[in-house]
Amino acid sequence: MITATKVDTLVGDNDGDGDSDGDKLPNYLDAESDGDQLLDEVEWNSDATGDGLIEALDRDADGDSVPNFLDLDSDNDGLSDEAEGLADANGNGILDFLEPIDGAAGGDKTIYLPIITK
Repeated sequence: MITATKVDTLVGDNDGDGDSDGDKLPNYLDAESDGDQLLDEVEWNSDATGDGLIEALDRDADGDSVPNFLDLDSDNDGLSDEAEGLADANGNGILDFLEPIDGAAGGDKTIYLPIITK
């Protein structure tokens, strides 16, 4: 007899098997995993760079190794994703919850750029 056992080889809950918002649903079954009132599908499939493509950077807008759908402040501007919602205050096509400079009041307005090394 063969018994299959799930072994979690990833550290933390970024792989989706945890319960980030404590609602008793594992993230992989939860349509809104982090409790910020933005659906995971929207957070995962939004263009943070404004180039019309969904790339790795778009899925972790602030580069903190926490994907947007589990991050309560996806752009690390000091304003929660819930507070910023799905607005686009400056009309540039990038949703405010993904853009550290969004025209909204508050936040540190820091621009986070990738570090390129040779």
